[in-house]
Amino acid sequence: MKPSLLLSLLQSLSRAEQKRFALFVQSPFFNQNQRLIKLNAHLLSSLVHTKEMAISAEALHKKLYPKQPFVAQHIYDLFSQLLRLLKQFLAQQQYEQDTTGQERYLLDDLMGRKAWPHFTRVHKRASKQYAQSKVQDAGHFYRGYLLAQRADRFFGLQQKRKTNDDLNRALGELDRFYLMRKLELSCELLNRQNIVQADAHSEMMPVLNASLQDVENPYRAVPGIAIYHQIYLTLYDSTNEHHYERLIASLHEYSHLFSQAEANQMYAYAQNYCVKQINQGQSAYLQKLFDVYRSLIEKGLLLQEGQLHHGVYKNIVTVGLRLKQFEWVEAFLNTYRTALEPSLRENAYTYNLAIFYYEQRLYSHALKLLRRVEFTDVYYNLSARALLVKVYYELEDDDALESVIAAYKVYMRRNKQLSGYQQKVNNNLLRFVKKLYKLRLKCLGMAKEDRLSAIAQLQKQIKDTQQIANINWLEKKVEELAS
Repeated sequence: MKPSLLLSLLQSLSRAEQKRFALFVQSPFFNQNQRLIKLNAHLLSSLVHTKEMAISAEALHKKLYPKQPFVAQHIYDLFSQLLRLLKQFLAQQQYEQDTTGQERYLLDDLMGRKAWPHFTRVHKRASKQYAQSKVQDAGHFYRGYLLAQRADRFFGLQQKRKTNDDLNRALGELDRFYLMRKLELSCELLNRQNIVQADAHSEMMPVLNASLQDVENPYRAVPGIAIYHQIYLTLYDSTNEHHYERLIASLHEYSHLFSQAEANQMYAYAQNYCVKQINQGQSAYLQKLFDVYRSLIEKGLLLQEGQLHHGVYKNIVTVGLRLKQFEWVEAFLNTYRTALEPSLRENAYTYNLAIFYYEQRLYSHALKLLRRVEFTDVYYNLSARALLVKVYYELEDDDALESVIAAYKVYMRRNKQLSGYQQKVNNNLLRFVKKLYKLRLKCLGMAKEDRLSAIAQLQKQIKDTQQIANINWLEKKVEELAS
C-alpha cells in the first residue's frame, strides 16, 4: 500500500472531521490496535502544525515498535489498516446522514429477530413521519416504498387470513420514485446534449412522454413528476413557449415541496431556457428571466448555505440594468453585498456598482469607484479595465482612452494567469475600440454615403472576428455611429 493514498485522504478531512476520526479510531468497537491510535495522532498532529505530513518510516517504526528492529512492512501494514478505518469512518458519516437507510436496516433486523412489538412501534413512528413530511422529492417516495414493502413482508409473516393493501401501496410509491428519477435524469441527458451536442437517447422516454401527456394519467398530479416533465418538454420541444409557461406555473406552486438544492436545480432549467431565448433575439424573455430571479429571492432560494455566488450576483444586476430597473438594482446591490463570498465581496460589489453608475451615464461616479479599488481577482481586474475603456469612450476622452488601453495591454502581457482565450478576446476588444474611436472622429467630416460604407466595413470585420470581449457593447456603439 502506498502511504500517499492514506495521506491524501487524511488531508481532505476538515478540522471537525479530523477530531471525529480521532475519536472513531479510539473507539474499541471499531479499533483495538493501540498502534493505530498513536499513528493517527502523529499524522493528524503533523498535518495541523505544518499543513503537510513529514513521514519517515524509520522514525515511525521507532515510535510505534520501540523494542523491535526496523521492518518497513510493519509500517505499511499499519498504514493499510488505518486507511481501512478511514474509509469505514467516511462511510459511517454518510450512514448517519441517511435516515431512510437506518430505518430500513433497523426494520429488517427487527423483522429477522421476530421482535414484532418493536417492529410495529418503529414502523408506526416512521409512517407517521412520512405522512407529515413537507418534502415530496424522489427520496420521499422511495422511503414510502420501503415502508410499504416492509409492512407487506411483516403482514405475510403474521400468516393472517385476510388481505392488506401494503403491496399496492409499495407499487404506487415505487412508480412515483421511478418516474420522478427517470424524468430528472432524462432532463439532464437532454441538457448535456444541448451543451456538447452529444447523442441523448432513452428508449423509454417517448413512451413515458406520451403517457404523461394523457390527461387521464394520475401521475400528472404528482408535483415532482409534473415539474420534471415540463422541464423535459422545454428541452425537447423548445420552440413551444407554452411548456415554459407551464413549468414556471408549476415551480411557483410546488417548489416549496423540495429541498433548496433541488428547487434551485429546477429553477436553473427555467433560467437557461430564458437565456437561450434571449440569445435567439426573443427580448421578451429578459423580463421573464428577471421574474425568475425575483421568484428565487422571494422564495428564499437565492442563497446557498448563506452565501450568494458572485456570478449570480452579477447576472441579476446585468438583467435588472438592461430592463432599467435602477431603483430595484440599487437595493439588491446593497442588500446582498454581505452575502457574497468574503474573498470576492469588495471586488464584486464595487465592480457591479460601477456598472450600475455607468448604465445611468453617471460616468464620474463609475470612475471614482474604479480608481478607488484594487481589483485582486483576475476576472474582476479585466472586467474593470474593460469598463474603464467604455467610460472613457463615452466621455470622448481620447488621451485617457489611449492610456487605459496601453495599461490594459501591459497587464495582460505580465499576468501569467490569463488563458490564451482571455488574452485573445480582450486584445480583440482593444483593437476594435481603437478602430471605433478613430472612425468616430473621421465620421464628423465624412459624407453620409462614405460614413455608412466605413461603418459597414467595421461591422463586417467585427462579425468575421466574433471572439471579442464585450462584443454586444461594441456592436451597439458602431450602430450608433450610423444614426
